[in-house]
Amino acid sequence: MSQGEGLRRGVYLHIPFCASKCGYCNFYSCVAARSVQETYVSALCRAVETAGTGEEIATVYIGGGTPSVLPEDAFDRIFCSLRHAFDCSQAEEITVECNPDSADENFFQRLKHAGVNRISMGCQSFVEEELQQLGRRHTAADARRAFRAARNAGFDNISLDLMLAIPLQTKESLTRSLQAVAELSPEHLSAYLLKIEEGTPFSRRPILPDDDLAADLYLLASEFLSCKGYEHYEVSNFARKGFRAKHNSAYWQGREYYAFGPGSYGYLCGERFFWEADLSRFLSGTPRRIIEERLSAEDIRREKRILSLRTSDGVKVDGLTYEQAAYLNGLIPSGLVKASDGRFSLTPSGFLVSNEILSHLF
Repeated sequence: MSQGEGLRRGVYLHIPFCASKCGYCNFYSCVAARSVQETYVSALCRAVETAGTGEEIATVYIGGGTPSVLPEDAFDRIFCSLRHAFDCSQAEEITVECNPDSADENFFQRLKHAGVNRISMGCQSFVEEELQQLGRRHTAADARRAFRAARNAGFDNISLDLMLAIPLQTKESLTRSLQAVAELSPEHLSAYLLKIEEGTPFSRRPILPDDDLAADLYLLASEFLSCKGYEHYEVSNFARKGFRAKHNSAYWQGREYYAFGPGSYGYLCGERFFWEADLSRFLSGTPRRIIEERLSAEDIRREKRILSLRTSDGVKVDGLTYEQAAYLNGLIPSGLVKASDGRFSLTPSGFLVSNEILSHLF
Protein backbone atom coordinates (compact mmCIF):
# COMPACT_ATOMS: atom_id res chain seq x y z
CA MET A 1 0.00 0.00 0.00
CA SER A 2 1.11 3.56 -0.49
CA GLN A 3 0.27 6.90 1.00
CA GLY A 4 -1.49 7.74 -2.24
CA GLU A 5 -4.25 5.33 -1.30
CA GLY A 6 -5.29 7.62 1.54
CA LEU A 7 -3.81 5.66 4.43
CA ARG A 8 -2.28 7.74 7.20
CA ARG A 9 1.34 7.08 8.02
CA GLY A 10 2.94 6.24 11.34
CA VAL A 11 6.05 7.63 13.01
CA TYR A 12 8.77 5.61 14.73
CA LEU A 13 11.42 7.29 16.91
CA HIS A 14 14.43 5.34 18.15
CA ILE A 15 16.05 5.99 21.52
CA PRO A 16 19.45 4.23 21.39
CA PHE A 17 20.23 4.26 25.12
CA CYS A 18 20.04 1.66 27.87
CA ALA A 19 21.17 1.53 31.48
CA SER A 20 23.06 -1.64 30.51
CA LYS A 21 23.15 -3.92 27.47
CA CYS A 22 21.35 -7.28 27.65
CA GLY A 23 23.32 -10.24 26.30
CA TYR A 24 20.68 -11.29 23.76
CA CYS A 25 19.96 -7.85 22.27
CA ASN A 26 21.16 -6.82 18.82
CA PHE A 27 19.15 -3.59 18.56
CA TYR A 28 21.31 -0.49 18.21
CA SER A 29 21.80 0.90 21.70
CA CYS A 30 24.51 1.90 24.12
CA VAL A 31 25.12 3.22 27.61
CA ALA A 32 25.64 6.99 27.53
CA ALA A 33 26.04 9.92 29.90
CA ARG A 34 23.10 12.20 30.65
CA SER A 35 24.73 15.01 28.65
CA VAL A 36 24.88 12.77 25.56
CA GLN A 37 21.22 11.82 26.00
CA GLU A 38 20.23 15.49 26.22
CA THR A 39 22.21 16.29 23.08
CA TYR A 40 20.55 13.36 21.35
CA VAL A 41 17.04 14.59 22.21
CA SER A 42 17.90 17.96 20.66
CA ALA A 43 19.21 16.27 17.51
CA LEU A 44 16.15 14.04 17.32
CA CYS A 45 13.82 17.02 17.64
CA ARG A 46 15.68 18.82 14.85
CA ALA A 47 15.43 15.76 12.60
CA VAL A 48 11.69 15.48 13.20
CA GLU A 49 11.06 19.17 12.57
CA THR A 50 13.20 19.14 9.40
CA ALA A 51 11.25 16.21 7.95
CA GLY A 52 7.84 17.44 9.05
CA THR A 53 5.17 17.78 6.41
CA GLY A 54 2.19 18.78 8.55
CA GLU A 55 0.38 15.66 7.41
CA GLU A 56 -2.03 13.83 9.69
CA ILE A 57 -0.37 10.93 11.50
CA ALA A 58 -2.08 7.70 12.57
CA THR A 59 0.33 6.34 15.18
CA VAL A 60 3.51 7.21 17.03
CA TYR A 61 5.88 4.65 18.55
CA ILE A 62 8.92 5.54 20.65
CA GLY A 63 11.14 2.50 21.10
CA GLY A 64 14.71 1.55 21.77
CA GLY A 65 16.88 0.90 23.53
CA THR A 66 15.13 2.02 26.67
CA PRO A 67 13.22 5.30 26.27
CA SER A 68 12.49 5.43 29.99
CA VAL A 69 16.16 6.22 30.76
CA LEU A 70 15.86 9.66 29.12
CA PRO A 71 15.94 12.92 31.14
CA GLU A 72 12.63 13.98 32.66
CA ASP A 73 11.81 16.72 30.18
CA ALA A 74 12.76 14.68 27.10
CA PHE A 75 9.27 13.55 26.18
CA ASP A 76 7.78 17.03 26.49
CA ARG A 77 10.43 18.23 24.02
CA ILE A 78 9.97 15.28 21.65
CA PHE A 79 6.21 15.61 21.51
CA CYS A 80 6.43 19.37 21.08
CA SER A 81 8.57 18.78 17.98
CA LEU A 82 6.29 16.02 16.72
CA ARG A 83 3.24 18.26 16.96
CA HIS A 84 5.11 21.07 15.28
CA ALA A 85 6.10 18.80 12.37
CA PHE A 86 2.97 16.66 11.97
CA ASP A 87 -0.72 16.77 12.75
CA CYS A 88 -0.98 14.34 15.66
CA SER A 89 -4.44 15.48 16.78
CA GLN A 90 -6.13 12.36 15.38
CA ALA A 91 -3.40 9.86 16.27
CA GLU A 92 -5.11 6.68 17.43
CA GLU A 93 -2.18 5.27 19.34
CA ILE A 94 0.91 6.85 20.90
CA THR A 95 3.18 4.25 22.48
CA VAL A 96 6.33 4.56 24.58
CA GLU A 97 8.48 1.60 25.58
CA CYS A 98 9.89 1.33 29.08
CA ASN A 99 11.66 -1.05 31.43
CA PRO A 100 10.43 -1.70 34.98
CA ASP A 101 13.68 -0.56 36.60
CA SER A 102 13.52 2.93 35.07
CA ALA A 103 9.78 3.66 35.19
CA ASP A 104 7.86 4.96 38.19
CA GLU A 105 4.55 6.74 38.68
CA ASN A 106 6.13 10.14 38.05
CA PHE A 107 7.46 8.88 34.70
CA PHE A 108 4.05 7.58 33.67
CA GLN A 109 2.29 10.75 34.76
CA ARG A 110 4.66 12.81 32.62
CA LEU A 111 3.92 10.55 29.63
CA LYS A 112 0.20 10.85 30.24
CA HIS A 113 0.51 14.64 30.36
CA ALA A 114 2.47 14.57 27.07
CA GLY A 115 -0.39 12.73 25.33
CA VAL A 116 0.90 9.15 25.39
CA ASN A 117 -1.98 6.64 25.53
CA ARG A 118 -0.19 3.27 25.40
CA ILE A 119 2.70 1.74 27.34
CA SER A 120 4.87 -1.17 26.21
CA MET A 121 6.83 -2.67 29.10
CA GLY A 122 9.71 -5.11 28.74
CA CYS A 123 9.17 -7.64 31.52
CA GLN A 124 10.53 -10.72 29.64
CA SER A 125 9.91 -13.11 32.59
CA PHE A 126 8.45 -13.19 36.08
CA VAL A 127 10.91 -15.86 37.29
CA GLU A 128 13.93 -14.44 39.11
CA GLU A 129 16.46 -17.00 37.88
CA GLU A 130 15.45 -16.40 34.27
CA LEU A 131 15.70 -12.62 34.66
CA GLN A 132 19.21 -13.04 36.03
CA GLN A 133 20.18 -15.28 33.11
CA LEU A 134 18.89 -12.65 30.68
CA GLY A 135 20.86 -9.91 32.44
CA ARG A 136 17.75 -7.89 33.21
CA ARG A 137 18.10 -5.10 35.79
CA HIS A 138 14.66 -5.57 37.34
CA THR A 139 12.97 -8.20 39.48
CA ALA A 140 9.50 -9.68 39.10
CA ALA A 141 8.38 -7.43 41.95
CA ASP A 142 9.73 -4.39 40.08
CA ALA A 143 7.68 -5.37 37.03
CA ARG A 144 4.50 -5.68 39.07
CA ARG A 145 5.20 -2.35 40.78
CA ALA A 146 5.83 -0.57 37.46
CA PHE A 147 2.68 -2.04 35.93
CA ARG A 148 0.57 -0.79 38.85
CA ALA A 149 2.24 2.62 38.64
CA ALA A 150 1.19 2.84 34.98
CA ARG A 151 -2.37 1.91 35.94
CA ASN A 152 -2.38 4.49 38.75
CA ALA A 153 -1.26 7.12 36.26
CA GLY A 154 -4.36 6.40 34.17
CA PHE A 155 -3.09 4.08 31.43
CA ASP A 156 -5.77 1.67 30.24
CA ASN A 157 -3.75 0.26 27.33
CA ILE A 158 -0.63 -1.54 28.51
CA SER A 159 1.39 -4.15 26.65
CA LEU A 160 3.88 -6.48 28.32
CA ASP A 161 6.73 -8.39 26.69
CA LEU A 162 7.61 -11.98 27.55
CA MET A 163 10.41 -14.08 26.07
CA LEU A 164 10.05 -17.76 25.27
CA ALA A 165 12.71 -20.48 25.08
CA ILE A 166 15.17 -18.55 27.25
CA PRO A 167 17.90 -20.05 29.46
CA LEU A 168 16.54 -22.26 32.28
CA GLN A 169 12.93 -21.93 31.07
CA THR A 170 10.64 -24.94 31.46
CA LYS A 171 6.93 -25.44 30.95
CA GLU A 172 6.47 -24.97 34.69
CA SER A 173 8.45 -21.72 34.85
CA LEU A 174 6.72 -20.30 31.78
CA THR A 175 3.36 -21.13 33.36
CA ARG A 176 4.43 -19.09 36.41
CA SER A 177 5.19 -16.11 34.19
CA LEU A 178 1.92 -16.49 32.31
CA GLN A 179 -0.02 -16.68 35.56
CA ALA A 180 1.67 -13.45 36.69
CA VAL A 181 0.60 -11.82 33.43
CA ALA A 182 -2.95 -13.07 33.89
CA GLU A 183 -3.07 -11.58 37.38
CA LEU A 184 -1.97 -8.18 36.08
CA SER A 185 -4.36 -8.46 33.10
CA PRO A 186 -2.68 -6.20 30.53
CA GLU A 187 -4.58 -5.36 27.36
CA HIS A 188 -1.81 -6.73 25.14
CA LEU A 189 1.06 -9.18 25.34
CA SER A 190 4.00 -9.83 23.01
CA ALA A 191 5.53 -13.28 23.53
CA TYR A 192 8.68 -13.77 21.47
CA LEU A 193 10.74 -16.88 20.92
CA LEU A 194 14.32 -15.90 21.72
CA LYS A 195 16.38 -15.71 18.56
CA ILE A 196 20.12 -15.88 18.99
CA GLU A 197 21.76 -13.12 16.97
CA GLU A 198 25.33 -13.47 15.75
CA GLY A 199 27.78 -11.26 17.58
CA THR A 200 25.78 -11.02 20.82
CA PRO A 201 27.08 -12.57 24.07
CA PHE A 202 24.26 -15.11 23.89
CA SER A 203 25.67 -16.46 20.63
CA ARG A 204 28.46 -17.93 22.78
CA ARG A 205 26.07 -19.46 25.32
CA PRO A 206 24.44 -22.64 23.93
CA ILE A 207 22.29 -23.28 27.00
CA LEU A 208 18.83 -22.73 25.54
CA PRO A 209 15.85 -25.11 25.40
CA ASP A 210 15.99 -27.40 22.36
CA ASP A 211 13.72 -26.87 19.37
CA ASP A 212 11.08 -29.34 20.55
CA LEU A 213 10.80 -27.69 23.96
CA ALA A 214 10.80 -24.24 22.35
CA ALA A 215 7.83 -25.29 20.21
CA ASP A 216 6.05 -26.69 23.28
CA LEU A 217 6.62 -23.43 25.17
CA TYR A 218 5.23 -21.39 22.29
CA LEU A 219 2.09 -23.53 22.01
CA LEU A 220 1.68 -23.50 25.80
CA ALA A 221 1.70 -19.69 25.78
CA SER A 222 -0.81 -19.56 22.93
CA GLU A 223 -3.22 -21.98 24.59
CA PHE A 224 -2.90 -20.39 28.04
CA LEU A 225 -3.50 -16.87 26.77
CA SER A 226 -6.37 -17.93 24.51
CA CYS A 227 -8.07 -19.45 27.55
CA LYS A 228 -7.63 -16.11 29.34
CA GLY A 229 -9.46 -14.22 26.59
CA TYR A 230 -6.52 -13.05 24.48
CA GLU A 231 -6.66 -13.28 20.71
CA HIS A 232 -3.51 -14.72 19.13
CA TYR A 233 -3.68 -12.25 16.27
CA GLU A 234 -0.06 -12.31 15.01
CA VAL A 235 2.85 -14.72 15.27
CA SER A 236 4.13 -13.22 18.55
CA ASN A 237 1.24 -11.02 19.67
CA PHE A 238 -1.89 -11.43 21.77
CA ALA A 239 -4.59 -8.89 22.57
CA ARG A 240 -7.90 -8.45 24.30
CA LYS A 241 -10.73 -7.44 22.00
CA GLY A 242 -10.16 -3.96 20.62
CA PHE A 243 -6.53 -3.75 21.74
CA ARG A 244 -4.48 -5.01 18.81
CA ALA A 245 -1.34 -2.89 18.50
CA LYS A 246 -2.27 -0.32 15.87
CA HIS A 247 1.26 0.84 15.06
CA ASN A 248 2.67 -2.67 14.63
CA SER A 249 -0.45 -3.77 12.76
CA ALA A 250 0.30 -1.05 10.23
CA TYR A 251 3.65 -2.78 9.58
CA TRP A 252 1.87 -6.05 8.88
CA GLN A 253 -0.60 -4.29 6.60
CA GLY A 254 2.25 -2.86 4.52
CA ARG A 255 1.49 0.74 5.46
CA GLU A 256 4.11 3.49 5.37
CA TYR A 257 5.90 5.08 8.31
CA TYR A 258 8.55 7.69 9.05
CA ALA A 259 11.61 6.72 11.08
CA PHE A 260 13.97 8.89 13.10
CA GLY A 261 17.18 8.03 14.92
CA PRO A 262 20.28 5.93 14.19
CA GLY A 263 19.48 2.27 13.62
CA SER A 264 15.80 2.95 12.85
CA TYR A 265 13.98 1.54 9.82
CA GLY A 266 11.31 3.31 7.78
CA TYR A 267 9.16 2.82 4.71
CA LEU A 268 8.08 5.74 2.53
CA CYS A 269 7.01 6.08 -1.10
CA GLY A 270 7.79 2.46 -1.91
CA GLU A 271 11.30 2.66 -0.43
CA ARG A 272 12.39 0.63 2.57
CA PHE A 273 15.30 2.39 4.27
CA PHE A 274 17.26 2.69 7.47
CA TRP A 275 19.34 5.33 9.19
CA GLU A 276 22.94 4.24 9.70
CA ALA A 277 23.58 2.98 13.23
CA ASP A 278 26.08 5.70 14.03
CA LEU A 279 25.31 7.88 17.04
CA SER A 280 28.16 10.32 16.46
CA ARG A 281 27.05 11.11 12.90
CA PHE A 282 23.48 11.63 14.09
CA LEU A 283 24.59 13.99 16.84
CA SER A 284 26.69 15.96 14.37
CA GLY A 285 23.70 16.38 12.05
CA THR A 286 25.15 14.23 9.25
CA PRO A 287 23.24 10.91 9.47
CA ARG A 288 23.26 8.61 6.45
CA ARG A 289 19.94 7.36 5.09
CA ILE A 290 20.46 4.03 3.33
CA ILE A 291 17.87 2.64 0.94
CA GLU A 292 17.51 -1.09 1.55
CA GLU A 293 15.11 -1.79 -1.34
CA ARG A 294 12.73 -0.13 -3.77
CA LEU A 295 9.43 -1.96 -4.11
CA SER A 296 7.50 -2.19 -7.36
CA ALA A 297 3.70 -2.36 -7.37
CA GLU A 298 3.95 -6.14 -7.70
CA ASP A 299 6.49 -6.31 -4.84
CA ILE A 300 4.07 -4.38 -2.64
CA ARG A 301 1.16 -6.71 -3.48
CA ARG A 302 3.34 -9.77 -2.83
CA GLU A 303 4.62 -8.40 0.45
CA LYS A 304 1.11 -7.58 1.61
CA ARG A 305 0.08 -11.21 1.07
CA ILE A 306 3.14 -12.45 2.96
CA LEU A 307 2.55 -10.10 5.89
CA SER A 308 -1.17 -10.87 6.07
CA LEU A 309 -0.38 -14.56 6.61
CA ARG A 310 1.59 -13.57 9.71
CA THR A 311 -1.74 -12.50 11.24
CA SER A 312 -4.88 -14.33 12.22
CA ASP A 313 -6.75 -12.41 9.50
CA GLY A 314 -4.91 -14.47 6.90
CA VAL A 315 -5.05 -14.03 3.14
CA LYS A 316 -7.98 -14.04 0.73
CA VAL A 317 -8.22 -17.17 -1.39
CA ASP A 318 -8.90 -15.10 -4.50
CA GLY A 319 -5.62 -13.24 -3.96
CA LEU A 320 -3.63 -16.44 -4.49
CA THR A 321 -2.70 -18.47 -7.52
CA TYR A 322 -4.25 -21.90 -7.97
CA GLU A 323 -0.96 -23.52 -6.90
CA GLN A 324 -0.67 -21.36 -3.78
CA ALA A 325 -4.24 -22.07 -2.73
CA ALA A 326 -3.74 -25.79 -3.33
CA TYR A 327 -0.60 -25.77 -1.18
CA LEU A 328 -2.34 -24.06 1.75
CA ASN A 329 -5.37 -26.30 1.38
CA GLY A 330 -3.04 -29.28 1.60
CA LEU A 331 -1.79 -28.08 5.00
CA ILE A 332 -5.25 -28.08 6.59
CA PRO A 333 -5.25 -31.79 7.58
CA SER A 334 -1.91 -31.29 9.40
CA GLY A 335 -3.42 -28.52 11.55
CA LEU A 336 -1.10 -25.82 10.25
CA VAL A 337 -3.73 -23.92 8.25
CA LYS A 338 -7.45 -23.27 8.55
CA ALA A 339 -9.90 -21.94 5.99
CA SER A 340 -12.91 -19.74 6.75
CA ASP A 341 -14.97 -17.07 4.97
CA GLY A 342 -12.90 -17.27 1.81
CA ARG A 343 -9.57 -16.85 3.61
CA PHE A 344 -6.65 -19.03 4.61
CA SER A 345 -4.97 -18.34 7.95
CA LEU A 346 -2.29 -20.06 9.97
CA THR A 347 -3.01 -21.79 13.26
CA PRO A 348 -0.63 -21.39 16.23
CA SER A 349 1.18 -24.51 15.01
CA GLY A 350 1.34 -22.90 11.57
CA PHE A 351 2.74 -19.70 13.07
CA LEU A 352 5.61 -21.77 14.45
CA VAL A 353 6.70 -22.77 10.93
CA SER A 354 5.45 -19.65 9.16
CA ASN A 355 8.85 -18.87 7.64
CA GLU A 356 8.93 -22.23 5.88
CA ILE A 357 5.33 -21.90 4.70
CA LEU A 358 5.82 -18.37 3.40
CA SER A 359 9.09 -19.31 1.70
CA HIS A 360 7.34 -22.14 -0.14
CA LEU A 361 4.41 -19.93 -1.14
CA PHE A 362 6.26 -16.83 -2.30
